[in-house]
Amino acid sequence: MTQVHETGRTPGVARRFALAPLLRVARGHALRRPLQSGLMILGIALGVAVVVAVDLANRSALAAFELSTEAITGRATHRVLGGPAGLDAADYRRLRLDGRQRDAAPVVEGLVRMPVLGGASFTLMGVDPLAEAPFRDLMGSQGQGLPEPLLAEMLLQPGAILIGSEVAAQVGLAVGDRLALEVGGRPVEARVVALLAPSDGPSRRALETLILTDIASAQELLGRRDQLDRIDLRLPEAPADRALRLAELQAFLPPGAEIQAAGDQQATVASMTEAFRLNLTALSLLALLVGMFLIFNTVRFSVVQRRATLATLRSLGATRAEIFAMILVEAGLLGAIGSLLGLGFGILLGRGAVSLVTQTINDLYFVVNVRGVRLDPLSLARGGLAGLTAALVAAGLPALEATSVPPVTALRRSSAEAGARAALPRLTLGGLACGLLGLGLLALPGQRVDLGFLGMAAIIFAFALLVPVLTLGLMRLALPVTGRLFGLVGRMAPRDVGRALSRTAVAIAALMVAVCVSIGVSVMVGSFRQTVQLWLGDTLRADVYISPPAETATRVSGTQDPALARRLAELPGVTGMSTVHRVSLRSPELGPVDVAVLLSDIAGASRPYLEAEGDAEAVWRRLEAGAVAVSEPFARRTGLGLGDSLRLGTEAGPRDFPIAGVFYDYGSERGLVFMADPVYRAGWSDDRISSIALFLAPEVDADAFVVDLRRQLAAGPPLNIRSNRGLREEVIAVFDRAFAITSALQLLAIVVAFVGVLSALMALQLERARDYGTLRATGMTEGQLGGLVLLETGLIGATAGLMSWPAGLSLALLLIYVINRRSFGWTIQPAIGPGIFLAALALAIGAALLAGLYPALRLRRLPIARVLREE
Repeated sequence: MTQVHETGRTPGVARRFALAPLLRVARGHALRRPLQSGLMILGIALGVAVVVAVDLANRSALAAFELSTEAITGRATHRVLGGPAGLDAADYRRLRLDGRQRDAAPVVEGLVRMPVLGGASFTLMGVDPLAEAPFRDLMGSQGQGLPEPLLAEMLLQPGAILIGSEVAAQVGLAVGDRLALEVGGRPVEARVVALLAPSDGPSRRALETLILTDIASAQELLGRRDQLDRIDLRLPEAPADRALRLAELQAFLPPGAEIQAAGDQQATVASMTEAFRLNLTALSLLALLVGMFLIFNTVRFSVVQRRATLATLRSLGATRAEIFAMILVEAGLLGAIGSLLGLGFGILLGRGAVSLVTQTINDLYFVVNVRGVRLDPLSLARGGLAGLTAALVAAGLPALEATSVPPVTALRRSSAEAGARAALPRLTLGGLACGLLGLGLLALPGQRVDLGFLGMAAIIFAFALLVPVLTLGLMRLALPVTGRLFGLVGRMAPRDVGRALSRTAVAIAALMVAVCVSIGVSVMVGSFRQTVQLWLGDTLRADVYISPPAETATRVSGTQDPALARRLAELPGVTGMSTVHRVSLRSPELGPVDVAVLLSDIAGASRPYLEAEGDAEAVWRRLEAGAVAVSEPFARRTGLGLGDSLRLGTEAGPRDFPIAGVFYDYGSERGLVFMADPVYRAGWSDDRISSIALFLAPEVDADAFVVDLRRQLAAGPPLNIRSNRGLREEVIAVFDRAFAITSALQLLAIVVAFVGVLSALMALQLERARDYGTLRATGMTEGQLGGLVLLETGLIGATAGLMSWPAGLSLALLLIYVINRRSFGWTIQPAIGPGIFLAALALAIGAALLAGLYPALRLRRLPIARVLREE
């Protein structure tokens, strides 16, 4: 007996039937419907572009810092770091001579700005040219040191510098030219004596933001007489020898100094920006997620559109596996085209994103000068693979559906919707299960941000799975209203949306996800902004603030003359004065710790505390007695809180400081420690101050006082002198810049969702062409038919907007209470108003109606006779 397979064909026929003819059929279908294929390509391209742009921007900023750090570190294995006042030149001589550490090189570092390049930041690095050979190849010297003529110029000419050849060419500088620089707002002048031109690309990029000079010139330009920032060391490679040498050198270090591995700085920088980069990456993946809805909808419609063809192929002998492969390969090819286009668009988009990312990093973390997008092959490969994977995953379910329906059933037009209705209970149960999974992930103990994002994604997906059943319910509620308002068209539109659930539900889900994220992020940003404004009102109690020019918007790095504070306190109209000194101290367990040394608490009794022993005044009395207070982000990051002790390395050795309170702070995610001024001066030989706060009499106008004070201090070192109002406005401006890229990503997600709605409406119109033709033939006018389509579109937008309310509120609360706390350690007070939700509803309806205009206009050219002949 001849063996017959499930399709009714013999094995010989099976061998002759290949996949190639099926792929030709798929290619013909795609070419005959370029708009449908183009929408799918556009959706995946936009999603990939956003992912690639954010990844390139993040990597470019971090790579610029790493390259600069590597060029500065060179072949050093360790570095000696001093206490708050740095190191003295005598410390270097003692280490090299008494400690017999020949491979040692002193370094002075500082940030300078180059006005000719629009104030771009550069690292000014002062070195000892005689000790540099074992550490850095400054001129391609391969460890042989600098040429003697250049060595003489660097040692004998004050202000002699070396800059990168590409920077010199950009600004038209040649050897021997003078170059104007700014150090802390103070103009200085240097002379170019040589150009740095390494042969390899990474070194060339690293030197783009580096200016080299000798120790004496760097100290003079930066205003640091006899001070060193660090001493680079090269220690033995063998672990035992290295440990022994470290122990020997410790005896020659000054109090408060320590030896640190050279690579620790890069690890610190990576940890500083990790939460920021993770949040941006997660938000960028949203656009790709919305794009997946679009692909799913397009491929599913393509399957429904070709169900007669697919049924015929199945009847002729094509197996389920061949049909599945055909659809998947077709989606994969379109996804590959979209991914390639997305890579190109992502590179262009990355050029804009890198400026936003760099500005935020400069404001919040460290100064980095990114002179272009670094095209990382790994980022491009990751983005392309993400797009292709998204296309295949989104197409998998429609492809599986195409193979699971028997040929006879597939030939019936109602089978797709019958299948969609039958799947409603499963989708609803799946949505509830996803919601429970998300809640379970969020309930897991610990502070892992990635689990928080996974839980949040599961909850968003749960809302998406509940869209079909909620859509049916809302259409039943809308039917009486639209019928009363729009008559026959109003009665037809809700029924049509419910009958075409297999297409409309996916479009609604895509738009709902994009709009709910817009709600969630807007509520979070608005709540954060209001919280920061209230916090500023509680903590900024002084009337005038004086600080040196800072390289970052949130960190005061320079110092002032303590005599200036005493002089300002005696000015007419001044009723009180306090000082703050920002310094980085070392903890044996935690590494560098940012400390604010306060002469008095500027916030006074209004200082908001999360935890404290008594009120704010009681906490300050404890600080004066030797305790410290830590910020909420510091407490969450380190696990140290009220009642614990913080160990810091003083000049007399490690000392434990009891923690008397945990205060709210939104200036740093790494955290901050408050210490009273007398306590700090007793443990560290450092009399410097960073900023001064003045309290004025009630009758004194703060803005007029600031103008007069700027005039009085104009002849001295440059200072930032701001009133209370001016400082608050500057802080809020930094806040708004930090969230600028978030707003841009929200907009792109809405654009992708808009394309998804347009795709769904086009698909719906193509499938219902015969129905529309029948309506026109039986007397419906073009205006009524166009109104029907627009009303259906409006219902889709309104449904997505209404569903986005609970989803967006859930997302906002998760961002506020889970993601932000785990990422940055901040407690944000929610500020939820109706305006955001009404705006989101209007956005959803507006986007849907805009997407429905083109399909409505196309109906004017509907060939009634031809579509009535189609079956």
